[in-house]
Amino acid sequence: MFFCPNLPKFLKTPVNIIDFIATVSFYIDWALDKALSGKNRDSVEFFSIIRVLRLFKLTQHSTGLKILIQTFKASAQELFLLVFFVLLAIVIFAALVYYGERVEDNPENQFKSIPVGLWWAVVTICTIGFGDLVPKTYLGRLVGSLCALMGVLTIALPVPIIVGNFSMFYSHAQARSKLPKKRQRVLQPKDLKPIVGKATTAAILNSLAPRRQSMHHNEIGHNPLSALATPLLVCPDGPDKRKNSTSNSGKFSKLM
Repeated sequence: MFFCPNLPKFLKTPVNIIDFIATVSFYIDWALDKALSGKNRDSVEFFSIIRVLRLFKLTQHSTGLKILIQTFKASAQELFLLVFFVLLAIVIFAALVYYGERVEDNPENQFKSIPVGLWWAVVTICTIGFGDLVPKTYLGRLVGSLCALMGVLTIALPVPIIVGNFSMFYSHAQARSKLPKKRQRVLQPKDLKPIVGKATTAAILNSLAPRRQSMHHNEIGHNPLSALATPLLVCPDGPDKRKNSTSNSGKFSKLM
C-alpha cells in the first residue's frame, strides 16, 4: 500500500477494502481475546467471521463470477423492483394471515403477532415451506394459497430479463476468449538509446521545421529574395554533418 502509484484508487477498490477489513479484524480479535475473559469472548467472535469476506477476492480470477457480477449490475433496476414487490407482498399477507386466524375460533392459533406472520409470509412467498407455521382456519388457508401464487408470479416475472443479461455477458466473454491475443513488442536493452541534450535539442528544432517552412513560403510573396535562402537543418551528430547537409542542399539547388 505504501508503494502504490495511485493510493486513492487503491483504497477505493472493493477487493482491497475487504482485504484491509479482514486483516484489521484479525488483530482486533487477537487483542480482545487476550484482554477479555472466557465468558466475554463469545461476543467478539464476530470479528473472526469477517475474515470469510476474503473469499470475494476469487472474483479477480474467476470469469464466471465476473460475469455474474456484471449481470447483477446490469439488472439492478429489475432486482430493485423484485425486492420492492416482494417486501410489499410480505407485509400485506402477514397482516392478512394474522387477522384471518383470529376471525374464527382457533385455540391452536400460532400467529400470535404480525412479526410472526412476516416470517411465515417470507417462507411462503419464496416457496420454501418449512412447516413450522401452518394456518388452521379456512380464511387463513385461503390467504396462504394466494400468498404462494403471488410469490411464484412475483419472482418469475423479472427472471427472464436477468437470464437474458447473463446470456449476453456470457456470449460476449466467450467471443473475447476466442479472439487472437495481441502480441506486445518488448524492447531489448540494445534498442534503448538514451536521449542526451544535443539530440533533444535537435529533435525539438527539427519538429519546428515544418512551421519554419510555412513561414518561409509566406515571406516569399513579400520578399522575392527570401526564396534564395537556404533552409536550416539541425543534425544531432554535430556541426560537421550540418555543413555536409548544407552543401548537399546547395548541390541539389544547382541541379534544379
